[in-house]
This record gives sequence, structure tokens and C-alpha cells, in this order.
Amino acid sequence: LRIELGKVAPEIEREFCTKSAQRLFALLENFPTAEAICQASVEQLRQIRYGKKQWPLPMNFIVKMKKLAENSIAHKTGNGSGVVIQSLVRRLIDLRQEIEFLNHQLVLLYKEISDTDSVLTTINGIGLQTAIVLEAYIGDVNRFPTAKQIVAYFGMNPTVSFSGSSVRRSSRLEKRGNGIVRHKL
Repeated sequence: LRIELGKVAPEIEREFCTKSAQRLFALLENFPTAEAICQASVEQLRQIRYGKKQWPLPMNFIVKMKKLAENSIAHKTGNGSGVVIQSLVRRLIDLRQEIEFLNHQLVLLYKEISDTDSVLTTINGIGLQTAIVLEAYIGDVNRFPTAKQIVAYFGMNPTVSFSGSSVRRSSRLEKRGNGIVRHKL
């Protein structure tokens, strides 16, 4: 999507962020190019709905997108230029819905095999889905004699990088361990 968006609305592609993805998908599903956004009236853009609650696009988002579209240097314009964008957006929306469905199924299946919520959910910031993933990757907790070993197993332990007399660099998390778990955490 980013590659195709770079052809029809490069300024909007640079502004793309996951926080406003639902808004952007709704906009691009209806007006897939900078050219189309420019030609659309503010009222037409206000009629676009997004999210589960079908919110209208916020006015500050519309103004920002209109401004970016008006100053666009897009090289792909005219009839058919946004067809690929619309197709990709529809697929991404479908995939997001499928992910939501699978996450819901994961929780239902967990509740079938366990009468109580995971003890890990008592930790601030750990929801049921994250706890399920952690439990799946930890397996038998007895194979880790200490909490430090679990932290190291997932690569969540901080490390300090220094060598000989060189200046200490800032610490960072170890990049070992399971990437899925690190992403969840």
C-alpha cells in the first residue's frame, strides 16, 4: 500500500501512521488518490465513516489531507490510478477484521480450557491476550528456576554495551528471544 500510495499521493504516504490507519483507509477507499481528494468537497469527505461506531472523519484530519493533496507531486493520475489503492485498502480492512475474529476465538478457546483468567493478567499492562501468548511460549514455568531466566528467555533484559576503554553506550533491550512475545510486550 505504501508503494502504491507513493505513486498517487506521496505526501499522504509520508503522513501515514498506524494511529490514524482506520481514518486513512476509509478516506482512500472512497478517494484513493491526491487528485480525487482535491476534487472532493469537504462535505463529501465529512460523509465518510470509519471504525466500529461509524465516526465521521474529524475536520482537522480532512483539512490536513486536503492540504497535502492540493500540494501533491503525484505522478500517477487520471482514470484508474486509484484502483490498486482501493483493492489494497479493502484487503487490509478484511485482514484486520480477520485478526479481530481470531483474537476473539483465541480468548474463547482459552476460557474453554481454563476456568480462571491467567495470573499474568494481575500484572499492570498485561491483558488476557498477552497473557495467553506468554503462557503458550513459557509452557511449563518450572523449567525456569528464576524470574530473571524468563526475562532473558524472551530477550527483555537490558544490556549495556561497552568494550575496553571505549565510552559506554546507552543500554538497550537484548534482541534475543521470541519476536512475537517481545512485540506483545
